[in-house]
Amino acid sequence: STSYVISDITGCHGCNFTYNNLTGLRASALYEIKSAGNNINISYNLIKNINNTGIFVSGNTPFISNNEIYGRFNNYATPLVQINWAKNALFANNRIHAQGGLDLIIVGNAINITLKNNYYNKSLNSYNVVGTPAIVSFYTSNNITFVNESFYSYNASVNITGLLIGNVYNVNFTMYNSIINISNGSSFDFLNANAKSGYFNFTNVTKANGTAISIGWGAGANGTLNMHWWLDSLSNHSNGTLLSNVNVSGYDNLNRLIFNQFTNSNGRIATISLLEYTRNNTGGTTS
Repeated sequence: STSYVISDITGCHGCNFTYNNLTGLRASALYEIKSAGNNINISYNLIKNINNTGIFVSGNTPFISNNEIYGRFNNYATPLVQINWAKNALFANNRIHAQGGLDLIIVGNAINITLKNNYYNKSLNSYNVVGTPAIVSFYTSNNITFVNESFYSYNASVNITGLLIGNVYNVNFTMYNSIINISNGSSFDFLNANAKSGYFNFTNVTKANGTAISIGWGAGANGTLNMHWWLDSLSNHSNGTLLSNVNVSGYDNLNRLIFNQFTNSNGRIATISLLEYTRNNTGGTTS
């Protein structure tokens, strides 16, 4: 239950920052936990900080998991969590609660970052925020993977972006089995603000009610956005008897063959990812 600040720890290899309770107004400290090194473990911490960044981490193979982080900022660019110049990082099972600012930012040529089973919550109704905040954003980073992520905003009195891509070249990111649920109707769930090139692949990403997410595309932004869905197929007789070794084929809207498989003994084929929609800076097409 100790309240203190862990800050500016460099050259830390194999260090563990676990089970800390960091609370209070840190007007003079920039970070609650800041560490640079290899194989850093930041887990099971409770961080309640109104003014500044809760976790800042860089280095190789950092592991950040099962933390509960709260913060409130009047600057849209201040993040609760910053992953900076990191490689092969895993950010998993964290719960991030922000008023204003950013829940999470990935910057500084971060590479191979996996985010899994995290919950992000943003509320702005009772707080004055300068600028347009985002829940998660990344710049100059590559190979970012989001798995089973949940983005929510509540009672937002200003526009919010769920997932924002800033100024970056050749960025590649994948998000699947996730929810982006932004409450303000004039906001975007996903915004390509200024990416110059790359691929943005979504599979089974929806709002909480299962409807399509909203997409924004900044002036001059480029890259290729692909929206996919999973297909599961079951083949059976009218009496319910399962059909094995039956050919199941699928075609796109131009009658081009997309898949061709035989069912197994349970009447099923392997789950398939189907492309529904593709767009770039000039427009989009439906498959």
